[in-house]
Amino acid sequence: MYKLYIGNLDQEVNERTLHSLFEDQGLTVSNILVKHKPRRCYAFADCPDQTTIDRAIDSLNGYNLLGAVMNVEPSMSRRRRSNKIQIRNVAAHVSKDEAQTLAATFGTVQRIDQGTDNNTEETVFYVTYETPEQAQQAVAQLNEYEFHKAELKVDFVVYRNNRNNRFNNNRGNYSGMDRNRSTDFPLRMLVPAEMVGAIIGKQGQTIRKITQNSRARVDVLRKETMPGSVEKAIIIYGAPENCTNACKEIMKVMVEESQKTNKGEVPLKILAHNNLCGRLIGKQGQVIKGIMEETNTKASVSSIHDISLHNMDRVITIRGSLDDMSEAESKISAKLRICCEHDMNSMNPQAMMMSPGMNHMSMMHGMGGGYPGMRNPMMGGGGGGNMYQGMYGHNPMPTTESCILHIPSTAVGAIIGTGGQHIKNVIQMSGATIKVADRDEDPEAAERKVTITGTPEAQWKSHYYLFEKLKMEGFFGNDDPRLRAEISVPRSMVGRIIGKGGKNVREIQRVSGAIVKLPEDQTSEEEEVPVQILGHFHASQVAQRRIRALLQQAQVQQQGGGVGGQNMQPRRGNARMQNGS
Repeated sequence: MYKLYIGNLDQEVNERTLHSLFEDQGLTVSNILVKHKPRRCYAFADCPDQTTIDRAIDSLNGYNLLGAVMNVEPSMSRRRRSNKIQIRNVAAHVSKDEAQTLAATFGTVQRIDQGTDNNTEETVFYVTYETPEQAQQAVAQLNEYEFHKAELKVDFVVYRNNRNNRFNNNRGNYSGMDRNRSTDFPLRMLVPAEMVGAIIGKQGQTIRKITQNSRARVDVLRKETMPGSVEKAIIIYGAPENCTNACKEIMKVMVEESQKTNKGEVPLKILAHNNLCGRLIGKQGQVIKGIMEETNTKASVSSIHDISLHNMDRVITIRGSLDDMSEAESKISAKLRICCEHDMNSMNPQAMMMSPGMNHMSMMHGMGGGYPGMRNPMMGGGGGGNMYQGMYGHNPMPTTESCILHIPSTAVGAIIGTGGQHIKNVIQMSGATIKVADRDEDPEAAERKVTITGTPEAQWKSHYYLFEKLKMEGFFGNDDPRLRAEISVPRSMVGRIIGKGGKNVREIQRVSGAIVKLPEDQTSEEEEVPVQILGHFHASQVAQRRIRALLQQAQVQQQGGGVGGQNMQPRRGNARMQNGS
């Protein structure tokens, strides 16, 4: 008999729920045992053979059950929290040093060993981190990551006795991250505050029924969406079809309540981040018009003038019959989801990994967590705080760093705002210190220097707000603003940035899409020299992060903080690593 582990379950799940789920999937299991703990719920089930185990993992790992994304894998009672990982399917030309640089992105590498898989003859790197948490970050981030045109297979080093190791290369879901990113994009809707009681029901019976029937998680936010608002926000988590089903059930409750109280028509209102709405509307409104025609509904999007730095959401209002509104919601959510995934894919994973200590969902959209309500897909759970402990220990980056942004002189007034209000808002929202150079320094200059000082995340946010302001004000037409940024680096480090034969700087430009210009005058005696970066917002940020990461790595090596390690062959047929030299 083979035992299966089912983790990250909702507290309302019981043996009958799981038995029904396995039956629906055509899976034969027995002896289902559900464990309810104060803060977690998990289960075990017996499978008749290895094939059933494989099918269960393929069908249900990442499945959304009652609003919780399931983690399904073989039960390994001997498994322990490990600080060791293995990196497989590595391109043949990748060196040990390159592998160590990649692995060090997620924490302190205590040692790295290079071996060969006895079955496939492929190179395997075994990495030991300082803590299990760092190892978990590496597994979640690097598994299926493309490195030198090869898709890496990364998992923990698991100590087993003659157990089949086939699962190591196919998982990496320990953070609870769904393989299907769509479950990371919740449906957010607005409902009249007076309807909230009916939606929740007596002792929560109505909302519980909606959750069970739709298999989605429904969160009703009691606090006001906006001060003085007569509407409340509801966030629905789950697979797309489950979110649509839950939304329809909620609308059904509101329609029935409206009929009882003669309140009239009840429209469906969906919240969407401003960054997505332009593509939903489409050129001359063609996209949203097409959805209206297909679903026999009327839809409108609130004005862009209604958004602010504090609330970047717009409201999509849909009117029609209950079934038609539900169909329209499904199509609109699908479009928004595609746009969001495109935005996330446009953030090169290498760029994200080379940005230690930063919240990458705030990097995506600058609002301290991305699209409101979205889980951090790079973390699996709710994001926030420092994403990594850093490339080289517990202090991922210097406390503060400085950058000069060159703004068109004609745009300075818009950046500052009436009475300095806009620049004050940017400072408050980002936490950075911002100083705009006086015009008297060079009255005829086409550009003005804006000096920004702060933590890496404060830097990122302030740049984001400034770039967005220039874009909204139309200073670059319909194109994304391309600005010149300038960071100072020690003169002794210029060679490191360039790399052998210009390899490093070419790679930075290739990955980021920015133009990086290094100082041509090599005779200056200044200790620090400026490196100029030209590109749109994301390109500029990626290039800056890569350069600072190179500097950090060089400084650690100079201080004797590099990590050594001797080559070691793993035991035949076993992935075990041995401590010691």
